[in-house]
Amino acid sequence: MPQKKKRHRPPCPDPERYEWVNSKEGGYWRKKKWLDKPVKLNNALALNAKLTRPTNEAATRLLSKLTEFTKYMVKGRLTARVAGALKKSCAKNDSMDFSFLKDFEFHKDYPFSKKCSGLITIQEMKGALDIHVQVGTLHVKNKSKVVTGYHLNAILIFGDPGKANALRIEVLTSPSYSFKGPSEEDCSFPFVLPTGKKPWMVLLHIECELIRSTPPSPTDCRMKVIRTGGGK
Repeated sequence: MPQKKKRHRPPCPDPERYEWVNSKEGGYWRKKKWLDKPVKLNNALALNAKLTRPTNEAATRLLSKLTEFTKYMVKGRLTARVAGALKKSCAKNDSMDFSFLKDFEFHKDYPFSKKCSGLITIQEMKGALDIHVQVGTLHVKNKSKVVTGYHLNAILIFGDPGKANALRIEVLTSPSYSFKGPSEEDCSFPFVLPTGKKPWMVLLHIECELIRSTPPSPTDCRMKVIRTGGGK
C-alpha cells in the first residue's frame, strides 16, 4: 500500500500575526483573530483609562500649589494617591472635585494625628469656616532635642483641579508655640469660603521649629485634609 504523501507546510508570512490551522482540507496560515477586531474594554476599565491622564495632570497641579508644605516630606507615590482620589470623584460625581480627599494624610507613615492629637472643631455657616485646634504640650508631642517649638498652617485650596490655572490658595499661619509653654491652648483659623459651586478643601499642616538652621526631618512635618466641599 503506497504511503500517504506528507504535505509541506508553507512558510509563515508573519509569526507575530499568523497562526497555523489544521482542517480536513489541509492546513493553512490564518491571521490571528484578535488582530481583526479591536480590543474592547469593559465600561469600568474604559472609564479608568480615559481619566488617568487628566487626573494625573490635576494631581500635579494641586501638589505644585503645596510645594512649600511638602518639601520636607518623603513623597513616594503621593501624586498617584492624589490622582486616585480625584479619579474616584469623577466616577462618582461626574466631575472632578476634592470629596474623596477628605481625611487624606499626605504622609501615611507620619500621620498628622500622631504629632498633633488635639481636638479639631470645624464650624461652617453662611459661607464661612471657623476652625479650632487644641494645641499645647498636652496635645503636640516632641522627642527631638533640637526642636524648640512649632506652628500650624491652615490652607484653603479652591477651584477646578481639572483646569489649568484655576486653583487658588489661601494660607493662615498660627503664632509659634513653645514645647515649654502651656499644656493646652486654642489655635483658631477663620476662612471665607469661595462662592458658587467651586470645589474647595482645607488642610492642616504642622511644622516643628529647630534650634539651629537645619531643615526639619519628615517626622517634623505633617499635613492632612480636614474638610472638603463645593462642586457638583
